[in-house]
Amino acid sequence: MIKLENVCKTYTTGGVNTKALKNVSLTMTDGDYLAIMGTSGSGKSTLLNVLGCMDAATSGEYFFNDKPVHEMSMKQLHRFRKQMVSFVFQNFALLNQYTIYENVELPLIAQGISYRKRKEMVGKVLDMVGISELKDKLPVHISGGQQQRTAIARALVTDHTLILADEPTGALDQKTGKDIMKLFDVINEQGKTIVLVTHDPKVASHAKRIIYIEDGECSEG
Repeated sequence: MIKLENVCKTYTTGGVNTKALKNVSLTMTDGDYLAIMGTSGSGKSTLLNVLGCMDAATSGEYFFNDKPVHEMSMKQLHRFRKQMVSFVFQNFALLNQYTIYENVELPLIAQGISYRKRKEMVGKVLDMVGISELKDKLPVHISGGQQQRTAIARALVTDHTLILADEPTGALDQKTGKDIMKLFDVINEQGKTIVLVTHDPKVASHAKRIIYIEDGECSEG
């Protein structure tokens, strides 16, 4: 499903070049569950952003279902993200002026899905993540764990193939973090491909594979 070949990413700031990724090669199959571990500044979030097309590699090749992502135009990359990739962030990235239901509904509105179908799809994922009773509340009125469940529901509602999670338990207490990881396990068992970034070995242990990154270079444990 996913293949990276000699991917490099260099940032230039004030005339200084910083190599965030160095010749990264990686292959993932459908339904894989991959954890990327590394210290702050190691390049793990950069790698996640390249996989999700939030950032483009400086060089190298990226194939998704045999399609050359590295050759896509900006318009094509935007369509690719919209159709294939969902993100879950450490800070939840919810819109506080919208209810839980409305936050989850937003990606479906962007896709032009009818109201009746949206209602069905949102209800289904809210049930799955266990927060149906919170649908009319605002994010500021629910707990951090419930907010992360909302973010996961939003990632699932479009039924995208690939889910990318950046430190999904980083803002949660230990017990809530365990509950969230159990939810990711269920999602993977249902066939979703998951890539998550973490610095926590306990979180990484849920994955089928662990990639270690240091100074932009990857190795598999």
